[in-house]
Amino acid sequence: MGESGVVIDLGRLFADHEYLKQALAADSLQLAAALQARRYPMIPREFVAQYLEHLKREHLENPQAARYLESELGAPGRQAQFLGWLTAAGFRIAGRSCIDVGCNNGSLALACAAAGARRVLGVDVSAPRLASARELCRGTPVELRKLDILEQDLPEEFDAVLCTDVLEHVPDPARMIRRLGELLGRRRGSFACVTLFNKLHPESVLSEPHYDVPGMVLLEHGQASRLWGRIRERYRSKLDYEVFHWHTWDEYAEMARRAGLRLRALGGRRRARAARRELREFRRTFDELEVKLGQKLEAAPLTAEEREELRDATTGYLAQARLEHEAWLRDPSPDRTHRLYYTYHAQPLVMILQRPGWIDRVGLFR
Repeated sequence: MGESGVVIDLGRLFADHEYLKQALAADSLQLAAALQARRYPMIPREFVAQYLEHLKREHLENPQAARYLESELGAPGRQAQFLGWLTAAGFRIAGRSCIDVGCNNGSLALACAAAGARRVLGVDVSAPRLASARELCRGTPVELRKLDILEQDLPEEFDAVLCTDVLEHVPDPARMIRRLGELLGRRRGSFACVTLFNKLHPESVLSEPHYDVPGMVLLEHGQASRLWGRIRERYRSKLDYEVFHWHTWDEYAEMARRAGLRLRALGGRRRARAARRELREFRRTFDELEVKLGQKLEAAPLTAEEREELRDATTGYLAQARLEHEAWLRDPSPDRTHRLYYTYHAQPLVMILQRPGWIDRVGLFR
């Protein structure tokens, strides 16, 4: 219930775009109070109200508006949960120096400070994002700077280097991985954690994680950018295409190797072994995905030529995925199980970068 006594159905708010539009138009301050009290208690109400005004101004007609709302305001809760999971796995934050590269609205930096980090620095190239971070982190020891680590030197090292949902937005991810390695400290247990959506996960293929276009995650940057430029208005979006490259697990591992770093998946072989049943049910997984893709492509605001372009990409993906899973059934070795799981099934990819000399004494990656 809002402050005016009108009941706001939060479940419907996130499922029904027209209902969200009505709630924003009726009383955005009342909506901010309800959201802050019942869904986003970690966010100051003023911050919630400011973001709702932004949503109302920039994305009111976009069917993805509720998705953007949850992405922005749900970030502190998600990042605190993520950091708790990371520390439970044995990666220390308390008492250590941390940098969040591409800090966005500051949620992960805030979580690091709350977890007892000795020092927290958040950097981002976006002035508007840093303005949001300063609002969210006000009154905390988090330090924030406008900085592009691909172009500007930062002559410091950190015990924990965090970079979440950033790698697909940089033009040269291999160089970014090298730069993250340069920021990585030399104390025992120092680590860099990089996370991003898995390009080949069925959910990513069904709905490109930023723009909700089926199959677009499979296209090369230029092809995807041109497509989005043509269809953006039909998707009722004002967003520019800001994704450069989506790479696979194997490709990121090779980038790390060339940077002189060791890349491993958090959970490693243990997590992959636990997913064997999921891997064996691949026929149902990809049959269901094929049906959903067909339905979504038909319903999407696309021309016949655009639809065919995306259908070609998804058909090739489905054929390759089935082929690799069939090969795995014939040889379900630990190495192939690990590779298959992190290629198609892990979501998101959570990748740990460390200096090669660090020894995994506690089984974090086994």
